[in-house]
Amino acid sequence: AVVSTQSTGDRDEKIRISHFPNCYNIHSYLLGHQEYVLKVLLLSPNLLVSVGGDQKVILWDLGTRKPLQTLNSPQDDYITVSYTEPYLLACNTRHVTVYKLTDNTLAQTSQLVTDHDIVDIATSDAHVALLTREPKLELYQFSGGVLSGKIEVEGEIDLSQCKDSALPEKKKVVRTAGFAEYFERKRKRIEEENLKEESKQAHLKG
Repeated sequence: AVVSTQSTGDRDEKIRISHFPNCYNIHSYLLGHQEYVLKVLLLSPNLLVSVGGDQKVILWDLGTRKPLQTLNSPQDDYITVSYTEPYLLACNTRHVTVYKLTDNTLAQTSQLVTDHDIVDIATSDAHVALLTREPKLELYQFSGGVLSGKIEVEGEIDLSQCKDSALPEKKKVVRTAGFAEYFERKRKRIEEENLKEESKQAHLKG
């Protein structure tokens, strides 16, 4: 039988893979972030990207539930990501970095530095739109993994009804031994749950 799942992340550092629509039934976890998970994005049935408050974008193999690749931001925290096959666009406050997905690997193709703080991004096959805090809507041509030809869209943009999402407070860099032991116990427990689930699925297939 085909099992429908849903991937979610929150102020915890885990990504939950839950059965859908019974999302209380957790199938497994993806462990790799050290801070809150801001966004998860499904690229294909077997590939998922997550954005964390630890300045990381992680590419996941949903079959093995293991990270395939970790991208570390050289600037500040990532704000969001968007995907238009085969390109992933990752946004910092004033940077848009473009990666091409080939053979389950992300390779940088270009980077755009903006004059204004980015609020959000929308992508299509041929264009990328950036909403900035000024507020302005900037439209770029997008071809071969490169953004070019900026056009500022004329007209009034009202952001008065838009509210910044309250991001979780980051964990302290220095943790006590008690916290370290807690996270290690939690990691082992989740691994044991994943192994039990794999054994159960193998038994059902057999």
